Amino acid sequence: MKQGGSAAERDLAALRLVGMPAFVLEVDGRVRLATEAAAQLLGLHCSQIEGRSFTSLHDTASAEQVEKWLERCVSGPGEPVECLVQMRLPEAGRLSARHQACLVAGEGGQLVLVQTARVEAAPTPVLDESSAGAMSLLLPRSAFERQLRALLADPVRSTSCLLQVDVDHFKVLTDRLGSAAGQAVVEFVARTLIDELPSHLVVARGGIETFLVFLRDTALADAERIAHSFCRAIRGTGPTWNHEALHTSVSIGIIEFQPRITSAAEALYAVDTAVRQAHESGGNAVRCYQWDDSIIIRTTQAFNELPRLQRAISTDSFVLYFQPIRNLTGTPGPAAGELLIRMVDETGALRGPGTFLPVAERYSLTVAIDRFTLRAALAWLAANPRVTERVGYISINLGGQTLCDPAACDWFEKQVCAYPASAAQLCFEITETALIRNLTPVRGFLRRMAALGCRFALDDFGTGFSSLGYLQSLPVDFVKIDGAFVRGCDEDPRARTLLAAINDLCHMLGKQTIAEFAEKPQILDVLREIGVDCAQGFAVSHPFPLDGLPAWLLESDGAAPQSAPIRLRGLG
Repeated sequence: MKQGGSAAERDLAALRLVGMPAFVLEVDGRVRLATEAAAQLLGLHCSQIEGRSFTSLHDTASAEQVEKWLERCVSGPGEPVECLVQMRLPEAGRLSARHQACLVAGEGGQLVLVQTARVEAAPTPVLDESSAGAMSLLLPRSAFERQLRALLADPVRSTSCLLQVDVDHFKVLTDRLGSAAGQAVVEFVARTLIDELPSHLVVARGGIETFLVFLRDTALADAERIAHSFCRAIRGTGPTWNHEALHTSVSIGIIEFQPRITSAAEALYAVDTAVRQAHESGGNAVRCYQWDDSIIIRTTQAFNELPRLQRAISTDSFVLYFQPIRNLTGTPGPAAGELLIRMVDETGALRGPGTFLPVAERYSLTVAIDRFTLRAALAWLAANPRVTERVGYISINLGGQTLCDPAACDWFEKQVCAYPASAAQLCFEITETALIRNLTPVRGFLRRMAALGCRFALDDFGTGFSSLGYLQSLPVDFVKIDGAFVRGCDEDPRARTLLAAINDLCHMLGKQTIAEFAEKPQILDVLREIGVDCAQGFAVSHPFPLDGLPAWLLESDGAAPQSAPIRLRGLG
């Protein structure tokens, strides 16, 4: 990590920019730095916190607990340590909070990074009885789908529409206040749906924070009017949770049933795509599409992609590409890169991952694709020993479905054990979202693979910023900074500042950094100046077939041998 007069400030710059309540403590318990979000949580200014003993921010009953907790963190085995405490607020107030701490490298020695979150010791949602009872009035999804199939089977259809209503920012709410607060909001939206929508409409529970509304005998224009009216009714309202008003909004997608729709699955897929577009526009929005809209056309194409994907999986019709990762530190070392997958369709043409991976994720087929990638990678490494001794590691992306599947974990472990010499050259990439949502199974997977010598990279870092203590304790070797923070860093000073802050935060956690989407030489110059360890993107190299790796190595340093050919289909 680069040091300097403002090194401590840079260490927390990323935390400040994403609004995370956090403290940096000296090992003796004094507060070196506090984020603005932490100060706001306590109703203070940063200057009123920094320099004080961390225990002094807690009530008398919690102070001794906090002192022992910090001792365990400083002298412990490196695992993140949590505790539930009561913190002081101005005018004799109290705040129930959860601290999570971990040791980090800092200027002059070790520091303690503490993440803090508000918790509800005794949840007190203010909801009338009808709000909680509204859930019992909703049709179950299975019954709703039966009605939908009956409509589609009727040769004489009236004009009808389907709405999907999603609670906005639901994960943010539950991360901040807990699942019980999220349930209170869902119940509130359910009650409002029943009260505000016409009584003849069929309302069903579609998911945890999702509702489905069937508008029989309703034209598209009327459905759109109803949806906008409901958005206005719900916006800015919400239940009260522990004296805090939970302001709520929803996003709504609409489709009008057309003769071309032949299955309930197709209709639900299309309306879900519509509501995703509403979310992406910022939420509190209605997206209504005609079936000739380009996005809906792509949705239909994606739905039709499923049989093609299933055929490719059954015949192993995929090929692997390689995109190099360049070391920016000037230290010589072996080559590295990421494996990217392409699908071979029935005509022999290659299809990029954007055409089939979303379908695979939706229909739980990513495990099969991940298995192919590992199997093919291990076979290639074994067939090309003289080439692979010049390669430090090859990254393989893993989806959340694989990480949460015990059978898949067993299978991966068995495959790696069959190629022990290649284990150290495998680096599994896991997205930050998958880590946050599936911490327990991901943790088990990482530890089992790490015991075999594999390495790990956290992909898309910067999109979540949750559980930094767990990130430090997990065997993650590399952090790949999301491309959203890399693009434009050569032109936008603010983007450059944020990128530098994230890079320093990763170094503070003891991880090497890789900047994704480095697409211009000018970006590489900025990354070197900031101190990013590695870069990946078109400015380094475009992806090329894996069998082209020997030629790329030869071009790079003139020392690579030729590879043995490998057949990537039907590897068994």
